[in-house]
Amino acid sequence: MRIAVFVDGVWWHGHPDYFKPGLRGPYWDQKIARNVDRDAKVDEELRQLSWRVVRIWDVEVLKSPEAAASLVATAIEEQRRSPSEGRGRRGSAI
Repeated sequence: MRIAVFVDGVWWHGHPDYFKPGLRGPYWDQKIARNVDRDAKVDEELRQLSWRVVRIWDVEVLKSPEAAASLVATAIEEQRRSPSEGRGRRGSAI
């Protein structure tokens, strides 16, 4: 199994603490909603191809690069222990 790591921007990928629908108008609400939907679709497509998906918010990387790297290292170690699992998850580095 391979591992795909995404570092998602809180604005562009709709982090609920940073992107508040209705504040910037319908264009942006629709744009961000499409991005969130696309992320879910990409995750599922990668899982179907036996990829493990790890998503980390950009602010988590900026706050603690070591914790973010630890999430990736943990995913690698888990993959080594049970290579048949293809779960995707959004990590929390903090």
